[in-house]
Amino acid sequence: MNSMMEEIEDPAVRRTFRRHMHAIIRRHAVINRLQEVFNFPLLNGQVSLEILMQMVEDIFNLQSHPFHLNLAFGFVLDRVDRHGNGDDDEEDGGIQPRYFHPYRNTHVLNNGIRIFSYRDVVRLRSMLEKMALVESLESQRPDTKWFLRLLTNVRYVVTKLNPSVPLGCLRVNLPVFLKRKHTLIDFPSSNSLCFFNCLAYHKGSRRNQVQRDGLKYFSTWAGDRWDVDDFPGATVLILMIWKGCLR
Repeated sequence: MNSMMEEIEDPAVRRTFRRHMHAIIRRHAVINRLQEVFNFPLLNGQVSLEILMQMVEDIFNLQSHPFHLNLAFGFVLDRVDRHGNGDDDEEDGGIQPRYFHPYRNTHVLNNGIRIFSYRDVVRLRSMLEKMALVESLESQRPDTKWFLRLLTNVRYVVTKLNPSVPLGCLRVNLPVFLKRKHTLIDFPSSNSLCFFNCLAYHKGSRRNQVQRDGLKYFSTWAGDRWDVDDFPGATVLILMIWKGCLR
């Protein structure tokens, strides 16, 4: 990173880089059991599709479950009117370049991408090929007086789609403090169709009708694969595969 900093000729940009270097060079962080972050510094402030895809492949090879992926860039914006107007001196409170953290920026992909196999990595490449990445970053400028001066790092957020985690399971009891929350709605049920009951409520069913309508959604989704009494609860992976019939 020192060599990268030395190649930055502008003293103000170099100071901005040094001030935020801890965020730029941070490599990997586990947020919780289902989410982790991979951060890659961009040498010489350059990025290409090949570089991005090599990072994605490295992440892909580390995962043991399907996962959801999105990415965001960290970068430095500079003012077009900063040079030559005496504002370069930080001690005088002049205009200074600004670093934008990737976790505060708009993600590159609107909805991210779910990756189940390497075919999805190839699909991601196709998606990125059609995007104007630099233009999308410049669209995040506060106004036209700012311009993209330096790309510093790219941050990938990985959310694991663990197929063993059930969404709505009769054998799992909610903690008392959750049941008491007024912001949560508890639908009494004698089966593991909690997810489908919530889906029915989300689509407009009244509270006294959610079990009836939830059963209809379950029957549409399950067909002959599951009987209500034997169904253990929906899992993320199953729902991703069969989500089409729920639309």
